[in-house]
Amino acid sequence: MYPYLDSLHDFGFDIVRVKKGAYLQTRLLEESEIKLLIDAVTSSRTITTPKTEKLIKKILTMTNKYEAKQIQASNYLVDQSKTPNENIYFNIDGIREAISKNKKISFTYMMWDANKRLVPKAGGSRYVISPWCLIWENERYYMVGYDEKEDLIKHYRVDKMNNVIIEKTKREGSAKYHSIYDVNCKNFGMFGGKLETVTLVADKECAGALIDHFGNDVWLHKCEGKINAVVDVYVSYRFFAWVASFNGRMKIASPFRVVDEYKKMLMKCLDEE
Repeated sequence: MYPYLDSLHDFGFDIVRVKKGAYLQTRLLEESEIKLLIDAVTSSRTITTPKTEKLIKKILTMTNKYEAKQIQASNYLVDQSKTPNENIYFNIDGIREAISKNKKISFTYMMWDANKRLVPKAGGSRYVISPWCLIWENERYYMVGYDEKEDLIKHYRVDKMNNVIIEKTKREGSAKYHSIYDVNCKNFGMFGGKLETVTLVADKECAGALIDHFGNDVWLHKCEGKINAVVDVYVSYRFFAWVASFNGRMKIASPFRVVDEYKKMLMKCLDEE
C-alpha cells in the first residue's frame, strides 16, 4: 500500500498519512462547495425529481463516503414544484446545437390545463423560432428567441417545450436580439412587452431592490427624501406587480401612458364583477 502512496505523492498528489491510513489533503471541491452544488440542484425547478436524485449521487462521488453521509444527513429533497418533463435535457441540447449551427428550431409549446395536465398550446401547432440564447431565471431555463411572425424577441420556458426539431433554415432577428444582461434587467419574470424608459419614485429603503434588479449602473437621484430611478423596462403586468409589491413605497412617475396603464391594471384587480 505504502509504495502506491509514495508514487501518488511523487506525481504531485497531496497525500497525508495518519495512524489508520492516509487521505488526500487537497480536493477538486471542498465540502462547502459540494453542499452548494447540491442545494442548487435540489432547488432547481427545471430538473426533474429522478434526475435531481441522480445528480446528487454523482456530486457526492467528489468526496469520501464519510463526508457524503454527513452531507446527506443535512440535506433533503424538498417537496416543491419540479418539472415532470423528462425531455428538457434533449430540448437544451437541441437549442444549443441550433444556436451553434445558426439554425431555427420548431417545437410544440405546452401549458397546464384545469385538470393539471400539460397540453399543447395553439391546438398543437408547431412554433418556428430563431433561438439566440438560454437564460437561467427564477430557478428555470428560458430560451430567448425571435418570432418572425410578430417581429418580437420572446421567452419560452424550456421545460414547456416539446419535440424540439432543428430546422434547415437560418436564424433571423439578430437586429432585435439583446444581450443577456439587458434581457435579465429589462424583463420581469421573463414576460416581454413594449420597451419604455420609466421613471420610478421610491423610498430610500428601496434602493437595494432597484440595484439588485437593474444592477449597480442604475441611475439613482436623491430628491426631497425620496430616490428617483430612470430605467429601461419591457412594460408588462409582471413589472406592474413588482412595483405594487412595495406597498406604495415605489410609484411610477412617467411616462404618463405607462402610469395610466398601471392604474387600469390596479382598477381591474379591485373590480368585483
